[in-house]
Amino acid sequence: MSATRWMSRQTDRLREGLAWVARELRALHADRSGAVMSEYVVLVGVVGLVVATAIAGIGPQLLSSYERSRGIVMSPLP
Repeated sequence: MSATRWMSRQTDRLREGLAWVARELRALHADRSGAVMSEYVVLVGVVGLVVATAIAGIGPQLLSSYERSRGIVMSPLP
């Protein structure tokens, strides 16, 4: 096999490989399923922060109300 022919085969293989990489990159760019998943992750994170903040703000009032109710339920009947 001559050097020119070998170089031509190698060039063709390289072009095929680069074409495959380009196709895969286009397909990866067109795939939006990961974007939807990350949007859900951000949404769940924000909701979690809101719930945690609400519990931290209302927590002492809920605790005192719970203790008062527990005291009433646990007290002996007159």
